[in-house]
Amino acid sequence: MRITHPDGIYFDMSHDALNRPYYLFANGGAAIVVNHYYPTGALYAIGHGVSTVYGRDPVQRLPWMTHGFSGGPARSSIPTATIRRTS
Repeated sequence: MRITHPDGIYFDMSHDALNRPYYLFANGGAAIVVNHYYPTGALYAIGHGVSTVYGRDPVQRLPWMTHGFSGGPARSSIPTATIRRTS
């Protein structure tokens, strides 16, 4: 699938065998986003310079997520119970 913006910049997305988004490419270059999935189908991680990993418990709830930055060892782990939804 390709999305082209009015300024000519475009993004191509490839899908895995289950038709889930897998790679995102900008202007025909290297992948800028890579998605990874648990065997259950839930999203496990997104890699895009800042890796985001989603932790799942046995019933597929999201109890935590972690962000890692490509420029260094800094990581932050966020218990999702502390994330508040706002309207």
